[in-house]
Amino acid sequence: MTFGDNLADERLSAPQAAAHRDEGGRSEPVPKKIREVRLVNALHLSDVRLQVGMLLAIITFVTACAPSNTATPLAAPAATAGTGANSASTPAAPTAATVTMSDALRFEPATLTVVRGATVTWRNTSATMHTVTDDPAKAANKADATLPAGAQPWDSGNIDPGQTFQHSFDTPGTYKYFCSPHEAAGMVGTITVTG
Repeated sequence: MTFGDNLADERLSAPQAAAHRDEGGRSEPVPKKIREVRLVNALHLSDVRLQVGMLLAIITFVTACAPSNTATPLAAPAATAGTGANSASTPAAPTAATVTMSDALRFEPATLTVVRGATVTWRNTSATMHTVTDDPAKAANKADATLPAGAQPWDSGNIDPGQTFQHSFDTPGTYKYFCSPHEAAGMVGTITVTG
């Protein structure tokens, strides 16, 4: 056995505190090194948290700015001064409006008031085909299709998902219309034309 072998045996048999050599050759305890590694990992973890937070903020912003599918009037005329007791409290009816046709087999809104000459757009936001029909001859229940005197019956034909149909209302009065394939399910609507 040589001197080097004895030295190696002593190193292996003698319990020593684990150490790590730094750049200057100084020995530093392993627990300190572990703390440094944990600190570095914690810094990386906070970077990940920051990135996730930024991603969530961007998603929230994009979602908030995305267009909605709710039925809202496209335009409304400015209120005009009128005479009489009720003129100040009566809002002006829109000159254009949008009605959506939903998977719930409903026109939304189901009741709408517009001014004479207004154009209404029906937008099919559902996954199924719909119609917009105001023709008493095509209604299973005649009460689902009514027209004011002098107004002509109308029918959109099939409106596929994602498609639209427009109709202008020139005769004042109440129009009750329906969806041909879903009339029995209660898919009916009412438009009142003023003026």
